[in-house]
Amino acid sequence: GWKGLRARTAKAQTTPAFITKKEGNATPAMSEFLYTLRKAVSVAMDLPTMCTSSMGAFVLRSAASITKFDAASLSSGASEHEEMTEALIALLATLPAFATQPTDALRHICEAAQFRTMGRNEIVYREGSQANWCCVLLRGDMELSSHGVVGERLTRSEASQPLVMFGPGGGAVLPMIRFHTCTAAKDDCEVIILNKAQIPHPARAHIQLTLVSSLLMKVRLLAFQDNDLAMEAAPLFDIVVLEAGDVVTREGDPAEDMFVFLSGRIDVRVKGGEGSDVTVGSISSHDDGASVKGTKLVGEGALASSKGAKRNASMIAADPCYLMRISKSKFPALLALSPGLPQRCKEAQAMLTLSNMARKAADDQQNFGRLLNYLEKYNDTSIDHVMRSGARSGDG
Repeated sequence: GWKGLRARTAKAQTTPAFITKKEGNATPAMSEFLYTLRKAVSVAMDLPTMCTSSMGAFVLRSAASITKFDAASLSSGASEHEEMTEALIALLATLPAFATQPTDALRHICEAAQFRTMGRNEIVYREGSQANWCCVLLRGDMELSSHGVVGERLTRSEASQPLVMFGPGGGAVLPMIRFHTCTAAKDDCEVIILNKAQIPHPARAHIQLTLVSSLLMKVRLLAFQDNDLAMEAAPLFDIVVLEAGDVVTREGDPAEDMFVFLSGRIDVRVKGGEGSDVTVGSISSHDDGASVKGTKLVGEGALASSKGAKRNASMIAADPCYLMRISKSKFPALLALSPGLPQRCKEAQAMLTLSNMARKAADDQQNFGRLLNYLEKYNDTSIDHVMRSGARSGDG
């Protein structure tokens, strides 16, 4: 931001002339060189890229197009910096998270805001990284992907279009990680970066609800058709952060919670013959149906189970995990927003059971084929012996 740039360069004991000076009458080639050099030094020194004149003009046009902002209404002595700040305040106030924030709070956010121009395929943030800031797309196209699969594309090209906020985990109340990678899909994508530390708590609480609702929209079984329903359901869920070894559910405990799995890996365990835990499967964000492809429900049996039902398996975090939890007392409110959810859960469980049986049958067939090949290799008559033994025992 404007103030942040001055403070951080002062701390570095230097302000390179080409970062602050305008190009003036430089040739287009020289201007491009100076812009590239400014950007390289900004990245190396962890400084924000300067707001270019075209970016500033687009901010003013956007504010004039989608708000009642009028630069002419400012005092005659207003500086370019003050004009830009007021335009940004008007723009941020159009976002639901900031709509109720006082002007002084918005001014504090805007003066700490950073501008960046991203080139094609440049990564804004990576999946799994710590989320400490959120972004507003001023102009350009952004792609959101998880495990290499593009799941969503954000676009803003006209000044009259609403602002697009993305990376809400960076503005949430709780410490979060990124659940996808954000990449610029074309050259000259312009973004405004808002540091979490500068965002007031009420706005951060709303941003966290926005994050939860966007994740709920990806849960296929919930079948939310519009974001309003997901936003209404968002307060029903709590974000849960687990370390490796933490217990999600324990076999035999009452089934009183349901979870939305976001990231990490969870081992599924049952009691073995001697009482020891046996790992029978795992849940991972790399699995088909997770993350961008469709966030998973975990422990959904609690939704359809009768009162007093028990967990039939333990779930233990094998890695650091992020989940969202809803307690059984809030199920009625969720069912009012997502009718038919219990039936969809039962159908999904039935399909999973059939899939597991088919996989087991395929594995058994493959293993039996390996056994026959082994016997054939060492003794052809052993095959007849095995087949006769099976016939006598009734196994076929």
